Amino acid sequence: MEAGAGLPADRCHAVWIRGAKSGNGVLLGRERLLTARPLISTYHDASNTAVEAPTSHPSGDIATCCLDPASCLLYNQTLEFSIVAIPPGFGAACGLVPVLMGEMHSFSKGQLLILVTSSHDPDTGHSHAIRLRVDEWDDTEVVMHATEGSSSCELGSPVFTISGQLVALVVRKAKSGGVVATRAS
Repeated sequence: MEAGAGLPADRCHAVWIRGAKSGNGVLLGRERLLTARPLISTYHDASNTAVEAPTSHPSGDIATCCLDPASCLLYNQTLEFSIVAIPPGFGAACGLVPVLMGEMHSFSKGQLLILVTSSHDPDTGHSHAIRLRVDEWDDTEVVMHATEGSSSCELGSPVFTISGQLVALVVRKAKSGGVVATRAS
């Protein structure tokens, strides 16, 4: 992950999701992937989707695996997220660490959060971070904007506190130019 975001790189690797729609996801445990429901909303979507991440090998190879919806496929239409199984060992082979989830997070106006998005560019193949500030929130969603430049990101990109706790998952662009994320805790 790019330096300077204030978040430990070993806690928050995003992976690239490639299927009918493309975007990001994050490991939730060793064999589960959490992503935005618009990316994976049916068994068919999950069956025809692959996940890519840079390996921990010095060569920088990209590892690819197919999702396993027969083992696990859960989604929530209200919160707009999906959880789907990935093969055992994929995360470890890529040096990915599952995210930390805690108790319900209390947002505050102007709070600094970190959005992590995975690059699909095979030349860079790494995650990068964008600092976000909280604009508004309710029981299910939080609206944020980038502190510098653009808040360009992919659906399914995870949002963390500075301490590395997963608090939200990007589900769409906001009309204001920022992003809307569903609360993860």
